[in-house]
Amino acid sequence: MLVKFILFILASLVLSASLLHIYSNNIPEKKTSNVQVKGRLNTSIIKIDENNEIAYQEIGDKSGYPVLQLHPTPGALTFRHPQEEALVKKHGIRLIRFDRPGIGQSKSTQLSETTSMKDLLDKSINALVKELKLSTYSVIGYQMGGPYTLSLLQSNQPIDSAVLISTELPLKYQQDNRASLCYSKRLLLESLRLFGPAVTKFQRATWKTIMQTIDPIRFTSIYQNPCLNEVSYENVDEPLRTILQESSIDTFRQGSTASFDEVIRLYRDWGFNPVTTTKQFKGKVLFLHGKNDRVNPLSVANQFFNDACTSSAATNCKVQVLDGLDELQAFINGFDSALSFIEQNSKKTKMMPAGSHDQGTPSSSKSQEEGKKVDHQQSQTITGDVKSKVPVVTVIGGGLAGLAASIEAAEGGAQVFLVEKEERTGGNSAKATSGINGVYTDAQKQQNIPDTFDLFYSDTVKSGKGAGDNKLITTLIEDSAAAIKFLENHGIGMELLTQCGGHSLPRTHRSAPPKVGRAMNVGGEITFKLLKYITDKLSDKVKVLTKSKMTHFIKEDGAVKGIKYLDLITNEEKELRSDAVILATGGYAADREGFLKQYAPQLSHLPTTNGAFANGEGIRLAMDELGAGLIHMPEVQVHPTGFIDPSNPKAMTVFLAAEALRAYGGIIVNQEGKRFCNELGRRDYVSDSIFKNCKKEVEGGHTTAYMIMNDFVAKSFSEALLGFYMGKGFIKKYNNLAEAANATNLPLETLQQTVQQYNTLYEKKQQDKSFVDEYGKDLFPTSFDINQTTYISKITPSIHYTMGGLKFNDKSEILTNDSTPIKGLYGAGEVTGGLHGRNRLAGNSLLECVVFGRIAGQTVSKL
Repeated sequence: MLVKFILFILASLVLSASLLHIYSNNIPEKKTSNVQVKGRLNTSIIKIDENNEIAYQEIGDKSGYPVLQLHPTPGALTFRHPQEEALVKKHGIRLIRFDRPGIGQSKSTQLSETTSMKDLLDKSINALVKELKLSTYSVIGYQMGGPYTLSLLQSNQPIDSAVLISTELPLKYQQDNRASLCYSKRLLLESLRLFGPAVTKFQRATWKTIMQTIDPIRFTSIYQNPCLNEVSYENVDEPLRTILQESSIDTFRQGSTASFDEVIRLYRDWGFNPVTTTKQFKGKVLFLHGKNDRVNPLSVANQFFNDACTSSAATNCKVQVLDGLDELQAFINGFDSALSFIEQNSKKTKMMPAGSHDQGTPSSSKSQEEGKKVDHQQSQTITGDVKSKVPVVTVIGGGLAGLAASIEAAEGGAQVFLVEKEERTGGNSAKATSGINGVYTDAQKQQNIPDTFDLFYSDTVKSGKGAGDNKLITTLIEDSAAAIKFLENHGIGMELLTQCGGHSLPRTHRSAPPKVGRAMNVGGEITFKLLKYITDKLSDKVKVLTKSKMTHFIKEDGAVKGIKYLDLITNEEKELRSDAVILATGGYAADREGFLKQYAPQLSHLPTTNGAFANGEGIRLAMDELGAGLIHMPEVQVHPTGFIDPSNPKAMTVFLAAEALRAYGGIIVNQEGKRFCNELGRRDYVSDSIFKNCKKEVEGGHTTAYMIMNDFVAKSFSEALLGFYMGKGFIKKYNNLAEAANATNLPLETLQQTVQQYNTLYEKKQQDKSFVDEYGKDLFPTSFDINQTTYISKITPSIHYTMGGLKFNDKSEILTNDSTPIKGLYGAGEVTGGLHGRNRLAGNSLLECVVFGRIAGQTVSKL
């Protein structure tokens, strides 16, 4: 015990010396109006009252637009990042860095009973505005700087816009007490600079010994993380700024919960809430929050800021997720986003050119079939170069990826042209029937689904047989909750959950069928409502050009600068110039004589669920004209359940039998009336099982299996949609199992035994939640009554999705074969490859469209 105590005292003395040095460096010297510290910017001092003075720094051109940056961390003025000056210059900003008063910069850290933190803040801001003669400015508030920023929005300060960044940034590593260890790293770095390598090595060894002696378990699980191991003794002679850059982001790794409790308390104590504040503020507000980490993904901060924005229903408010798995890169991206937003919304910047309203925008969709058809006449006005003071973006493809990209780009300030070769938008997205995946969503919280990032990640990797790009998968999953929220914010319900094949838990979302009116499949509803949002709310920023087929890219000075397209009504070729092009043209699942024949000829005899438009044109053009790289082209997904049309059993294009039908309890049997697989296994597994256990029933036809359902399945899925399938003849309804067997020529006795055996499995599952049947099935949603209504359909494996496509990265940039980004070219959806690997997990298609469509749109809006 004595040894432990001595070791603890030794370490504490060294750490305390380091702390004292840091603290002394963070407080400006008395009676100094301008301080120069090695490796840091000039720090100016302002006296705000008899007891307090504050410090601030300026970066950028003093004639630039002023932005006041508030940050709560002690010594925040020492924290910088490598791109700070470059980004400030890029956006024409005069950045005024200012720590919150009362900590670090102020002489007095103890407030008197008559002086509140808010009072001190108000005095500080007033003093700064007066000293710098600011007539108007914008504000960035980090972490605890958030509530201070919101309080300023209630004041009479001349603020144009505000950006609030929540406490939680993406965590590269997540362990208990990581923040304290990262802070220790910062102390080690300071000690290194102050005392030299010898003392620092002793300090580090002492800390290590204490950890091993006092708590070996905690040491084993935490100490080895890269946070401490990154300390390098080779940096002794480098400027302090370089050393601080390496540790500057550590402060942002602190847990969000405790910190945000203080934020909430401040809101309450100061007598305001962010909802009304945001709504009443006349300027623009951006809430930036981090991607969901693996341990505390639904942080109070992220939810609170998001609710504050969406609940206000104010057009002046926007929520954006910081991207970048690396913490420092996420911080830099957030900083760039903040400056870009402020630049667009300051009084010196125009959001959209007045002339942009003269492009012939529709006031309504003029649609048939739920409004998916857009008046073609608008395309007649786009005949030459498009010149604008804001980014001009061309989006190719009107499916979910293209719609999501268009919305994000337009709401980010860009002028958008959405080009669709078909008469209506929607593409294959409009055919999707099962839903869209998401983890840590409101629906999962309400239903107490214990889902995690790791479970979702594992399911996706396993489905792709380990071939998917890990970084892309991580982005997909981390952004999934935001993708679901994006749809909800656009009027699309995501309250129903199902557990589809290959999933560990229910995470596939779709909306509940309406109580009145016509039901729509989930993909149709999503694409219809997003198009309606564009035509209703963004008609001055997004021009939708239907029956317009891209023929070539326009490339100038090594960058993509637009497209040439064929007007399919007039047969005229036209040009559309823009700052960037987003490809959302889909895959090649209907390209039988092209990519399928070249890369997957063994599948050419199978039917497809895709429309004829899925012919890989966008992939081919990007490859031929721009040198875009291809990846995973032979990987084509065969969906196990395409409906066989009794009136045309040899048809090569079929309707998809939704995976949700099996998720709600549908079982699959062969011609002998026997089960032969786990109906909720991965799609490739179920398809292979059908080929091995079932037969073709028509010469020249398709391998046929039978799916059996009951009223529970029908009602859970959607009786209205089931009625649509029945109207097409794809599903037959019978009074009981015997009637169904007779009509389909299935052996009744065997079929009854199969159903009774299945019911036994259902009962075992009710008694033992860990039960798994002989095929590995562990989910049994329903049992069957052989004397009650029975539904049967004939199904066949069908080409459904192409995992291959254009190489891309987590910024949605299209890459060459050597992974170099093609300047000005982005992509999202099935046109890209590398994400899913060798097989796609059910529900990840719609998700990738939203996630990477939004990323592409957000990226190009900053050009």
